[in-house]
Amino acid sequence: MFCFFFYFSAFIYYLRIRQTGGVPQPRQIALLVCLYIAALNSKEMAVTLPVTIGVYELLYHKGEDWRPRIFTIAVLGAITAAYVRATGGLAA
Repeated sequence: MFCFFFYFSAFIYYLRIRQTGGVPQPRQIALLVCLYIAALNSKEMAVTLPVTIGVYELLYHKGEDWRPRIFTIAVLGAITAAYVRATGGLAA
């Protein structure tokens, strides 16, 4: 239940930033990271958040330049990689 709350809070927060025409700024990325880590601490299924954000970008913002937005996905992806490495891989 906590994972759902933190996961969708992070995803909806990202959507609001993007729907206002913005690109996540460092303070916003920090909040996204906090929500993402809280989701990861709740349940390992949260590792899908960077992929979900990437798919959202591909579907709804495919004509735009990726360079300003890739940093957010890269930061979340790095956290995912560290989490998977620290836990010895995803649980079966």
